[in-house]
Amino acid sequence: MHDIAIRSAYIEDGSGSPPFLGDIAIEGDRIAGLGDIGKARFNIEAEGLVAAPGFIDAHTHDDAEMHHHPDNRAKIRQGVTTVVCGNCGFSAFPHQPPQPSPDLLSTTGGWQNYEEYTTVLSDHGIGTNVANIVGHNTVARLLCGIDSNEPTQRELTAIHGEISRAVSSGALGGVDWTNIQTGVPLQH
Repeated sequence: MHDIAIRSAYIEDGSGSPPFLGDIAIEGDRIAGLGDIGKARFNIEAEGLVAAPGFIDAHTHDDAEMHHHPDNRAKIRQGVTTVVCGNCGFSAFPHQPPQPSPDLLSTTGGWQNYEEYTTVLSDHGIGTNVANIVGHNTVARLLCGIDSNEPTQRELTAIHGEISRAVSSGALGGVDWTNIQTGVPLQH
């Protein structure tokens, strides 16, 4: 006997196949079966509704949201299970606490880099999965100042180094700075 059964749903299984009518068995926090699943302790009727895998919101600015409201209920309620943060060149890291980040996000928190940011999120738990892009604007403004225009060769090297550290630590994104004066390829 399963813990929970979602009954008579149109199931979109994420494979690209057409949806099919069936039941979903849940054991603990895992899907245990699809189709004709038998009995369950608790039944949820889903007739006329669609059950689908979680959705990915590929363009968010939830960087601070993940810290201040870790359950991220606004996204969960929409069926979003993964958010991609750090878009438009702005990210929650690198950061120099206690100052807010020198970009449009005005992020506050006790971390300085990608590793510390992800530790903070892991320690308090989050409601969605998250993929973090290192924001090139955040890096440049942190290292060169908010009013900086054209970075010097030294500043470009520092920006490259900071982005490389974040990417090497697991952050997504970054620019291949090889063709932008440094001559040092960014490791992906």
